[in-house]
Amino acid sequence: MTKAQEIRIDDFMDDSIYDQPLSVRIKVPNNWDDIGISNSEIIRTESVNNSKFILFNALPDNKPITIRPKLISAPEKNSGMQLVFLSINPFIDDIHLALETFERSDIDIMLCDISGKVLIQRKENAVMGVINVSFNTSKMGRGVYFLRVNSSHGEQLVRKLMKVN
Repeated sequence: MTKAQEIRIDDFMDDSIYDQPLSVRIKVPNNWDDIGISNSEIIRTESVNNSKFILFNALPDNKPITIRPKLISAPEKNSGMQLVFLSINPFIDDIHLALETFERSDIDIMLCDISGKVLIQRKENAVMGVINVSFNTSKMGRGVYFLRVNSSHGEQLVRKLMKVN
């Protein structure tokens, strides 16, 4: 992502009495090497678990604060997989998801009950890029379910879902 991010911070308190800046920590793309921020100065940049964060102080006066890159390095090559889209949760009769793989992988997509029993399973072989998957759950009762996605490269995604009628 190279677009600027705009946020607003409001504490909903009387600014004539409570006019103190708050410390804010926001995740930014890893390839943002030099970062500019409106109405504030960056205190520091942190890296935690391969994610980049900036820490700054801002008045909670509901004014827009724009965070933008001044310098962007070449993005690192993505590996693994990510969930691009998951339909609304709680769900009713269908689950739709889009999954992106960054390297050719065999993918195992499972919908499990709370005990881990596989109720619906779909396997995709040698996929790369975005795949769309839909599960018809109209015959399933209401309750809590888990969506599990495993790749042949060892990555795993798990999401808790709830079915309502």
